[in-house]
Amino acid sequence: MIHWAEPDIGLEEKEMLESVIRSGWVGGNGPLTKKFEEDFAERVNVKHALAVCNGTCGLITGLLALKKKIGELQIAVPTFTFIATAASASLTAKKIQLIDCEKTTFNIDPNKIGKWNNIVMPVDVGGVPCDYEELVKKGKIVFEDAAEAVGSEYRGKKVGSIADITLFSFHAAKLITTGEGGMLTTNNTELYGLMKQIVNQGYPLQKGSRWEYLHTELGFNFRMTEMQSALGIAQLSKLDKYLRHREKIAKVYYDILQDRVVFQKIPKDRKSCYFLFPILVPRKKQQVVCQELLKREIETRITWKPVHLQEAFSQTIPASRFLNAESIWHRVISLPIHNKLAEEQAKYVAESVLDALG
Repeated sequence: MIHWAEPDIGLEEKEMLESVIRSGWVGGNGPLTKKFEEDFAERVNVKHALAVCNGTCGLITGLLALKKKIGELQIAVPTFTFIATAASASLTAKKIQLIDCEKTTFNIDPNKIGKWNNIVMPVDVGGVPCDYEELVKKGKIVFEDAAEAVGSEYRGKKVGSIADITLFSFHAAKLITTGEGGMLTTNNTELYGLMKQIVNQGYPLQKGSRWEYLHTELGFNFRMTEMQSALGIAQLSKLDKYLRHREKIAKVYYDILQDRVVFQKIPKDRKSCYFLFPILVPRKKQQVVCQELLKREIETRITWKPVHLQEAFSQTIPASRFLNAESIWHRVISLPIHNKLAEEQAKYVAESVLDALG
């Protein structure tokens, strides 16, 4: 089976995990977590990085910190996203507004964002950065969901250093993984302090005696464990290698599929990490191609069903049509692309797509 996603866990990760077991410190707030945060902040050129147990908890943490800072949240969220973005916004906001995507990049359309929102949560779909210059012009706080975009760049700047807050995911399918896990980044020291307390059960940043339980803010246990951080340190050291490999896989797909499918557009001022490799096929061929590839032991995904069409939101989101998102959803297929995928396997996938299209 050619898997749609597959983590690359090797000797370096094993050695790091063994060091954690020997140390006896396997929980949160450990020295490896601090190192992972420091390494990650340096990598994306940002002042603060905060490790969390998973990406969704990271989204909730950032939004709770913003709520503490500015009060009621009224959030603009793309409908073309994995559901965690909208679910986190729905949990914390007074009101959310779903926004349609651009036809070509699949990212949120800045021109469709309303005037009443005070927060916008753009998603870098598949690793392609949104147009952050246009989003900043809207005069709103930008909380970037970069769950899919570690290693991506916008106009020469690292994703993670641009928005007011950025969230990365290290889920097992992501470009680097800690099994689950995530990282929040910001240059805002006040927001960082609030998020750090929320992640750590509301303990004050400067704790008093070691034997007392004092909680100055409402917080939760969203901490990353030392086991996760050990994996993260090893995986982060391989990021450049992974980025180069995914570019090679993408080139195979571009070269073979060429004008037979429509590719997601990556503007010239942006660099994608190629977390996803989505293609658009004729609507009547979408299921046919997925089924034919599965017969050939090739996994695919249809990413993503828009939020406004999800049953979980049917009672909370007014009935609306988002034509771009719906059109992409009915045509999109995400092909396998991961750190262990061989170029020969990618050629087989692309040729199988051509056969299925007829």
